[in-house]
Amino acid sequence: MTLSAGDISFFFGAGASAPFEIPTMKQMTRLFNERLRSEGSQEEKEVYGRVATELEKDLGEEKVDIETIFSVSNGLKEYNATNISPLALYASRVIFGRSLLNESIQPKGNHLKILNSLEIHFKYFVREACVLKENSGERIVNVYTSFFRNLDQEGRIGPPATSSLEFKYDYTIGPSLLPL
Repeated sequence: MTLSAGDISFFFGAGASAPFEIPTMKQMTRLFNERLRSEGSQEEKEVYGRVATELEKDLGEEKVDIETIFSVSNGLKEYNATNISPLALYASRVIFGRSLLNESIQPKGNHLKILNSLEIHFKYFVREACVLKENSGERIVNVYTSFFRNLDQEGRIGPPATSSLEFKYDYTIGPSLLPL
């Protein structure tokens, strides 16, 4: 079967930017942790560390990254019925005999202030870490030209009709790119 460019969609993960010196998610996690250790307040370090530690108990250290931690942070700030998965609600009722919605875990006062402060640190960090280096345009063209040529080696795919890249950000990263 011969495919045309219109028949195929490509989804690139965070690692697709690595050839352009933009850190992968694992690298961003390490770099953000280093920055937080040197520049964060004691309270920020404690809250961030507590979220990471609790997630690592279930997911393992390798699966807990900056995106996972800030997804929880955002979830805590906006804790309500629409932000809790139906599976979590069901499991809570069946396993523990109570609803998650009856418990008030939404942060208040100083805890909310710390979460907001961490979010600001995160936004600035992402903006700095994800900037293309000067003169990287030629490198981008070379990498993706090579990618599409490799796909076309057997003549199964025609060149793309247009050149467009689409990026999908999750709930945490997307808003971080908006103005403060």
